[in-house]
Amino acid sequence: MNYKQLLKITFVTSIISRIISLLLYYLSSSGKTRLWNNWVLNTFDHYQLGILLILASSFLSTKHTKALFVGIGFGLIIDEFNQLLNIISFDKIPYTYNTVLDWLLTLIALGVFLLICVYKIKNIVGQKKYFRDGKFSYIVAGKGKPLIFLHGYGVSPYCFSSLIRKLSKSFLVIAPFMSSGWKKSNTKNSSGFASFCSHLAKLIGKLKLKKPMVVGYSMGGLPATILSLSYPQKVSRLVVIDGVATTPDKNILRVTFGIVTELISITFIKNGFSLVVSICLEFLINLIFHPLVLIQHVFYLYKTKPVLKKLSKETLILWGRKDEVLSIDYGIRLHKMIKTSQLEIVDNGHFWALINPKRAVSKINNFVVN
Repeated sequence: MNYKQLLKITFVTSIISRIISLLLYYLSSSGKTRLWNNWVLNTFDHYQLGILLILASSFLSTKHTKALFVGIGFGLIIDEFNQLLNIISFDKIPYTYNTVLDWLLTLIALGVFLLICVYKIKNIVGQKKYFRDGKFSYIVAGKGKPLIFLHGYGVSPYCFSSLIRKLSKSFLVIAPFMSSGWKKSNTKNSSGFASFCSHLAKLIGKLKLKKPMVVGYSMGGLPATILSLSYPQKVSRLVVIDGVATTPDKNILRVTFGIVTELISITFIKNGFSLVVSICLEFLINLIFHPLVLIQHVFYLYKTKPVLKKLSKETLILWGRKDEVLSIDYGIRLHKMIKTSQLEIVDNGHFWALINPKRAVSKINNFVVN
């Protein structure tokens, strides 16, 4: 999260606060009821102080101090919402700082957010840069042969830091942020991921990358495939990890249930909890600031149908046998449609390469060597 996003949070929250204030006034009999009086007496400025603390943390050098500032900032924001709930529920939900129990619960909440902040800081990998022509940011990490990594739906490369960190030991990894939107192409015929891939091709040229390998994870498999089809001269190989490369399951509820099931299943295994926290936070941030982009991505997923039979690049398809989001049958179908592909199946679910990145990188390295 950068300072621009934090300023957006402050602005949006302030506007929402004023709108709620007006609604309470008109819904409370000319402003004479307890709801309005409480709103007037309590200035509701904790969230602004909390956001300022989070903003100030970006100027600090040590990770622990950053985590402390961000944790206290989130605690103040929690306190603000707790006060609002207290007023709306007519004291049925106790407001913080009234009793020892309230203090204890607040400290626990602060502790949870401190842990989340520590996980977020740990997830930072590589150097973040901005591509002005395409109007999207990207991460650069490692040295070696170039590799473009395209992440999954609704999140960012930071959620895939465990995999990117391992990949960066063998490759120069370029990981664009796709959920923050990008500049639309001027070409009338191009839209969606095709537009994004045109800008990605420009980035490859600008960075002077010599035929990078493209790795697409989950939703990232679709733009990875389009890039390989549309700009074959700029791509050496394609790797799809439990990814979309043609029309996915049209039952969105089933896919959503699969994602929730997968997240619950990995919560209590090693490195699983931090991954779940990271995915949920990133998705929430993008849902707040880039909701139209997320909606467009769903539309593009079902509208875009690349002609896989024309794909001539060597392709490695890695798939989890227990994938609840995109079933193994989908992976087998992709393998049959892409004549130059080889399929490798592992006995795990959708997020297996993030839980065990060493195994995924080993398979990718073997694919490159062979």
